[in-house]
Parts: sequence; structure tokens; C-alpha cells
Amino acid sequence: PPAPDQTTPPVKPKPPAQQQVQSQRVSFPSGATGISVANQVGPGQIRRYVVNAREGQILSVQVTDSSGGRVDFDILKPGGEMIADASGIVWWESLLQVGGDYAIDVQADQPSDFTLAIKASAQVPAQSGQ
Repeated sequence: PPAPDQTTPPVKPKPPAQQQVQSQRVSFPSGATGISVANQVGPGQIRRYVVNAREGQILSVQVTDSSGGRVDFDILKPGGEMIADASGIVWWESLLQVGGDYAIDVQADQPSDFTLAIKASAQVPAQSGQ
């Protein structure tokens, strides 16, 4: 049996079998607070972008479809739990209560070209003297 101080990671729910998830880690260029990624997605595919953000940052995500289809995204918190108000949407912004890896799952019901803009900005300047 594992030692009492070891914790087993939470089991992430598996996506439905027909969904093909392609995951990619996104990091901001040095000195930048955001990044845009252009890609394609279609039925049965999820383009997952994993971005690391800190507690207290404002994370904003917007998807733009350049091919006239319907592209939207879901956001999952670190640990894989879906954010309640961030499913099937095209724009989202929130002050993060938890730092870690956030997953942005882009999907479409027909083959589509899209641009995903991700920004993370500080909520308040860091206080000095702490």
C-alpha cells in the first residue's frame, strides 16, 4: 500500500470515444501577456491548449472563426474540472482563484479555421515589502 503521505492524482473523466483530443502547451513569449494561435478543427476533434496561469491573474480567451462555421470552446480548471460558465462559448474572462494549468478545448461542428487569443494579465500590481 502507498505511504499515507502519498496522494493519488484525481482521475480525469475520459472524453467520449469519438472525440480526438490534440493537446498543445501554450506559453507566452518573453515579456508578452498574450498569444494568438491559428489552427483548424472539425467534427470529432478537440484542439486542447494548455496554459499555465497564476492565482490572481485575469485570464481572457477569445476564439474567432475565419471560415464562417461555429467554433466554440470549453475551459477546464487545473485538475480537469469544467468551469461552470465556460462551456460552448466564444469569449471568456475571469479572475483566477487557483493557479495552474488551464485547458482550453476548441471544437466545431464542421471543419473550420480559427484563431484563439489567450491573455493573462495581473489583477493588481504586486505589493512591495512583503
